[in-house]
Amino acid sequence: MRWDQLFAILFMAGVIVGIWQVNRHYARSGVIFGFPFSIRRDRTPRLFRAGMILSWLSFGLMVAFALFLSLVIGRSWF
Repeated sequence: MRWDQLFAILFMAGVIVGIWQVNRHYARSGVIFGFPFSIRRDRTPRLFRAGMILSWLSFGLMVAFALFLSLVIGRSWF
């Protein structure tokens, strides 16, 4: 394995872990897509659930983008 292949793999893993950590922080603090939604879980569970679904959907889209970006980087290098 060459050093640039290792870099591409580590870059992809770092981006995915970073996105996951940011998503967990935002899901706990009540921020989705950068917009605050101050909804208490016990008062409006449906809206809270919708916010969590949006949060995980954004996480999935960002992971897909990170995989696509690493694939593009990998193809240009190898």
